Amino acid sequence: MDGIKIRGFSIMDLLVFKDSHQSEGFKKGVKHINKKLEKHDIRIKLQFIEDVESDEGEFTWALSIVPDDLPISRREEDV
Repeated sequence: MDGIKIRGFSIMDLLVFKDSHQSEGFKKGVKHINKKLEKHDIRIKLQFIEDVESDEGEFTWALSIVPDDLPISRREEDV
């Protein structure tokens, strides 16, 4: 999967959790981290990926670092 280029670097990754509690905790943690990142004009964008079949788990998130002024998608608001 190709990442998004931001100021000369590229980041995008998938994170997979076996447990829904871990997945929810991760989501809450990212909200806290994004508040800290505001002063750097970036944020972590999360998108929940549905219907992923993996031995590693079933709760999959696409994670990318994006400029803070990038519009927030409806899917991202649901997170």
